[in-house]
Amino acid sequence: MTLFRALLRVARALATTALGWVALVLIIGQILAVFEEPGAKRRPRAPETAAEVRRPPVPAPTPSPEPGSAPAQEQRTLAEPPGGPPYGGETAPGLPVAAVTWERKSQSAVGTAFRLDRDVWVTARHVTDSCQELLMLDGGKARDRAALLREHATADLALVAAGATPARLQISAIGPRDGRTAYAYGWPEDRPGGVRLSLLGSVRMRGTRSFPIDAVANAWAIVAVDPGDLTGYGGISGGPVLDAAGTVVGVAIGSNARRGTLSSAAWSDLNRLAAAGRPGALAWQGTPVPAEAWAAHGETLRRSGAIRQIYCRFKQG
Repeated sequence: MTLFRALLRVARALATTALGWVALVLIIGQILAVFEEPGAKRRPRAPETAAEVRRPPVPAPTPSPEPGSAPAQEQRTLAEPPGGPPYGGETAPGLPVAAVTWERKSQSAVGTAFRLDRDVWVTARHVTDSCQELLMLDGGKARDRAALLREHATADLALVAAGATPARLQISAIGPRDGRTAYAYGWPEDRPGGVRLSLLGSVRMRGTRSFPIDAVANAWAIVAVDPGDLTGYGGISGGPVLDAAGTVVGVAIGSNARRGTLSSAAWSDLNRLAAAGRPGALAWQGTPVPAEAWAAHGETLRRSGAIRQIYCRFKQG
């Protein structure tokens, strides 16, 4: 109490002059600093310039899904097979586009077909297009009639029903892979033969109004031919493209003799069409193709009846 009265007398004495007031304010400030609460946090100094302001990054807004759309992880409608995505319908965006200029038939023609299961055979859709009658040939002679079962909506593929034979082919479990060797068999230039292939990649094939297709196809480099004097490949359309394991990875649908290339319908499209035509028909085994005797393997397939010529009698009008 005595200390308080002494301070009060000092304050009254200082307050009588301007200099005294300044000294009084400084003294009071020091006293308050002594009694400041320990550990109290001072308010941070506001930045003096805009450059000192550090704002937290604003996260990019998450786009709202469009009405009716599925979440990103649910957009894929087909599961990828083992080994990565196939060269199939799921890879169409961004692929180079090849224009298909097939015109509707003006005369009868011959192609190739292969047996998949019981009485179910696979061929190219352009082989069966505009046919009045379909016949399976054996040694160049009609063996039995065939009937169109189903055509793929967008790819150059078709299923036909015909008599069963002792042998058949199976569809691959994983499809083709870059750089891998494959073999296509049939009747190129109306002669028994085949080609050895190396996978180049994929293209998107688009047809005309008269032959509407829009599908992914595999592009292959032709690295060897049988017979050796083969210069064209017409007639191999609809024939199987086999991997080294002897399973089907595509169906021959076109070729370019000048460039030495062959195109095949995608494995994924064939897989779906085959499953729709005969559920449960797919088996994941085959007879391996001997690399040094791949041409002889084709002859074995022809003799066994696993592949046959298919004749389209053109429908006039």
